[in-house]
Amino acid sequence: MSKIKGKDTGLELRFRQYLLSRGMKGFVTNACLPGKPDIFFRGRKTAVFIDGCYWHKCPECFKLPKTNGTFWKSKLDKNTRRDKKITFLLKKKGFSVVRLWEHQIENDRKACMEKIKEALEKANARKPQMENKKGIIAADIFCGAGGLTRGLLDADIRVMKGYDTDVRVKDTYEKNNGGVMFYPHDVRKITKKSILKNMDRENYHFLLAGCAPCQPFSNINRQEKKRDGRKPLLLEFGRLVKETYPDFVFIENVPGLMSRKGERFFTEFLNILDNEGYYYDYETVNMKDYGIPQNRQRLVLLASKYGRIDVPERTHGLPGSGRKPYVPIDGIIKKYPRIAAGEKHPKIPNHETRSLSEINLERLRFTKRNGGSRTDLPEHLRLKCHEKHGGHSDVYGRMKFGTVSPALTCKCTSISNGRFGHPTQLRGISVREAAALQTFKDTYIFYGLLTETTKWVGNSVPVKFGRIMGNGFGAHIKKIEGNLNEIHNRATGSHKS
Repeated sequence: MSKIKGKDTGLELRFRQYLLSRGMKGFVTNACLPGKPDIFFRGRKTAVFIDGCYWHKCPECFKLPKTNGTFWKSKLDKNTRRDKKITFLLKKKGFSVVRLWEHQIENDRKACMEKIKEALEKANARKPQMENKKGIIAADIFCGAGGLTRGLLDADIRVMKGYDTDVRVKDTYEKNNGGVMFYPHDVRKITKKSILKNMDRENYHFLLAGCAPCQPFSNINRQEKKRDGRKPLLLEFGRLVKETYPDFVFIENVPGLMSRKGERFFTEFLNILDNEGYYYDYETVNMKDYGIPQNRQRLVLLASKYGRIDVPERTHGLPGSGRKPYVPIDGIIKKYPRIAAGEKHPKIPNHETRSLSEINLERLRFTKRNGGSRTDLPEHLRLKCHEKHGGHSDVYGRMKFGTVSPALTCKCTSISNGRFGHPTQLRGISVREAAALQTFKDTYIFYGLLTETTKWVGNSVPVKFGRIMGNGFGAHIKKIEGNLNEIHNRATGSHKS
């Protein structure tokens, strides 16, 4: 007997193409749901299975083999029992389930499409309808120093509260984001009641945003074998999504969340969104493509209860791309006064740098100005650990004018932790310069020790990126409202001819 065919058979591919050619879009083929539907319509919670007539015992086509009949009957009976169980589980969770036989698709694709359309129409009747409201209110989980919060505020989103376990960041967060309350709570202990208290959901749409600590999934973290209690934090955020059922959801994390180390958790999170009926889009983006002067790759996800939502389009690119040119570090770094290693400027808040030992000062002297790296060092200044190791080539390197900066980290003022040397001066970049590369305004002051403020800045979502994502939700609302108005006008005959 031939081996059972897996997903993406020729018939499935042709049928999906047929649906697309008839204008039926908005489905995915990789939904994280029981039974792994062949076609899934997000937001409308409709799962479509294309069942093989033999392997799933089609009542019209199936014939038991003459040889090994007992074996095949037992095996195929298990398949049919599993099909019924999956259908039951999905319907129990509020999904519509459509099962199509192979022969039905082969004989009458149009009738199969109509069957799916009927299920979608019923699902649309159950889908939440967007109401006209004053705007968006938000809660920022894992808020840190407030980069995302500040960006959302700049996008006219009313962030009401921020949560983080680092109590030392409270002054920085509240003093720079007037009126937003800081709560020093672990996400595992945050409750639905805590988040929704004083949230005016009757008059505002509600956005739940969360940028869980990224180190467990970062390429920088090589200690895979070490257990890290932070890994489930994304799923704790998912719990809050289920409990508060926000209108919109936003997450930002490192691309490693989709790698072997993080994929299971990301898949579980997507499963939560699918189960709750959200439309969503996620993508790995580079911050430099949005006008941030930094080569910073991140995974972002936007979700909505009301309809298709997309990650905002890139605005910057290489010459010939038709976009604005990348923003180099020149205008950011050059505007700050010269200071020495270990010095703090008397008038510019946070324009302070780490002290350097004599040997590290000597290393920086030998590192070529404007983009040099540790390969410039003479043999007596090279670290023994680098002699037979070609990796981490950015450490002890300098940034380069005319280009974007490398991705900032929680140690972005230390020259021994990356290409964080000033392009021309004998020092690492200052906290203020790092904050500017994260698009914080100079009026955004960080209150803490240099090691703390460095960490807060390096871990932040760039303010400008937060604003762009916030504007993306605003544009989504306008689009949905525009579609509803168009439908209303057609129904009432009030549209212009």
